[in-house]
Order: sequence, then structure tokens, then C-alpha cells
Amino acid sequence: MKKCLILIPMLLLIVGCSNDYQVSDLKLTEVDYVTGYIEGAFKNNTNKACTAYIHVDIISGTLKFEETLSVYDTKPNEITHIRSTCMDCKNFVDLENVKIKVKEINCYPY
Repeated sequence: MKKCLILIPMLLLIVGCSNDYQVSDLKLTEVDYVTGYIEGAFKNNTNKACTAYIHVDIISGTLKFEETLSVYDTKPNEITHIRSTCMDCKNFVDLENVKIKVKEINCYPY
């Protein structure tokens, strides 16, 4: 049992938690008959420029779908504003209850 208690923290130290990229709380804004917008901020904490693809889940009640946000040409240690169209978001009426959760961030050098 003691080995398990020691092994778990060691694995966390070895694997670590990546802080290479940060995303602020994302929110849904300006919904009209055609589309809505997902807005927030992205920070590239690495020393390499890249284009980021942020995979998110958008949830409102029992309705859930996936969306990918693109943030082009992010510079090292720079904060970039996110404003991405969301065609499926036109179905939301109550924006206060929409939750947007980041699933994965991929950043590719350009």
C-alpha cells in the first residue's frame, strides 16, 4: 500500500501537467438566426510560434456538441483574442446556461 501512495505522486511528477497553452473561460455571445460566436483568450506560453486548434464541448442542458476553434499565428508568450463562429450555436436561447469546456489543444508550428 505504501508503494502505491509513493508511486502516484512520482508519476504525476514524471508526467507533469503541461502549461504550454492557456485558455480563458470561453463564452457564447451575439447569437442571431445564422450563427453565434465563441469568445475568450488564448496564451501561448512556449517559445515557438504556432497555429492553435482548440477542441471544445459546448453543453446546454441535454444538448451537447463538439466544435474546433482556430487561433492563427500565435506568437511566443502572447495573448490572442478568440472570436470563432459557431453555426450550431444559433439553437441556444439562454446563453447564461451554455458551458464551453476545453477538451484538447493542439498547436502546430507555421
